[in-house]
Amino acid sequence: MSDYQYPLSTGRSNILGTEAFRNLLGQSLDKAKEQIIILSAFVKIKGINWLVDKISKEKISCTIISKWDHSDIAQGASDLECYEICKQEGWQFKVLKNLHAKIMLIDKKELFIGSPNLTAKGMSLTPVPNKEMGVKLEANEDDIRIINNLVDE
Repeated sequence: MSDYQYPLSTGRSNILGTEAFRNLLGQSLDKAKEQIIILSAFVKIKGINWLVDKISKEKISCTIISKWDHSDIAQGASDLECYEICKQEGWQFKVLKNLHAKIMLIDKKELFIGSPNLTAKGMSLTPVPNKEMGVKLEANEDDIRIINNLVDE
C-alpha cells in the first residue's frame, strides 16, 4: 500500500450538471480579470462565440488548447474557423494532439474540471445538449503548475 496522500481542497462545488456547469463557468468568466486557460479536446464556433461574449469586454489573456485533429475537423467535432476567431481576439490557440481533458482555469484561482468540451452541445448552448458533469474547485499551486506545463508543451 502506498504512503501517498492525495490532498483535496474542500473548496469545491457539488457535481454540476450541464447547465449548472455552464452557468457557474459563465459567472466566473464574467468576473475574470487577467487570464483564462481552456483545455478542450473539441472546439466549435458556438462555443468560441459564447466565450467571446463572456470575456471580450476586458483585455484578458486567453489560451485555448485543443486536440484539433484534422479528422475531428473533417467529421465536424471541431471547427476550422475557431482558430481565426481566436486570432482576431488576440488569443493563443494551441494544439496538443493527444488531449482529451476538459479543464478551464480562470485567473489562477478557479478551476473547472468536467466532461464538457467548448462546443454548443458540451456547454448546453443548443436545444438538445449533451449530458455533461463537472465541478468547480479552488486552484492550488500544483494545479496551476500542471496546467502551465501543458500550455508550454
